[in-house]
Amino acid sequence: MISRSYHGLKPAANRAHTRVSFDSNKKAVLIPKYMSNRALVSVFEVKIAKLEKSHVKSGASSSVILAIFAHLIIRSQYKRRRKLLESQLVSQGRELRIEYSFLRKVAGVPTKFRYKELEEATDNFQALLGQGSSASVFKGILNDGTSVA
Repeated sequence: MISRSYHGLKPAANRAHTRVSFDSNKKAVLIPKYMSNRALVSVFEVKIAKLEKSHVKSGASSSVILAIFAHLIIRSQYKRRRKLLESQLVSQGRELRIEYSFLRKVAGVPTKFRYKELEEATDNFQALLGQGSSASVFKGILNDGTSVA
């Protein structure tokens, strides 16, 4: 390996025949391979910018803080839009209830009901089926004709 550098020389025309090596000063040295006549075409040196550890740490910290801040903004916007949509639907007499719409037909998935809906389905809690230590069970019929307890 040749330790001298030749500034001002242009690199070889065929870059595929060059290789990169690092010297003791952490500089990249591009060394072209020898041609068939064993003549050295050129050697030149390129300094590599060395990032200090403090710059890397501050950049990583800034990125993490920025990502958290962006997440909080997106989350608050999502919650605000969802609340607005729910309030509009409730004021129109409809609700955004995914459980009731399509998951109700799936076995084992609990369904949420409003108290008023339970009163209507059980005919104001008239048909008592049983009583446990923590709750009473009433028979009811939903608007679509499904019998529930």
